[in-house]
Amino acid sequence: MAGPGRYERSLDAVDRIAAACRTHGKQWGAVTPTPAYASLLIEKGCTLISPTNDVKLITSGLAAVKESFKELW
Repeated sequence: MAGPGRYERSLDAVDRIAAACRTHGKQWGAVTPTPAYASLLIEKGCTLISPTNDVKLITSGLAAVKESFKELW
């Protein structure tokens, strides 16, 4: 559900997670939709950045293969 304040609440949750991980000496990671968001999370202490998820990865790969064979179909 999108709406006003949703992003801010998400960042508040990230800040709480980052603080808890720092307190307990734990690493944390996230799937990040954009390089800008990845940079923001790194600034907050995120150490495991995944630039995509499995669905995006497969979709992008299939699109690339399809594009490379477009002359044949």
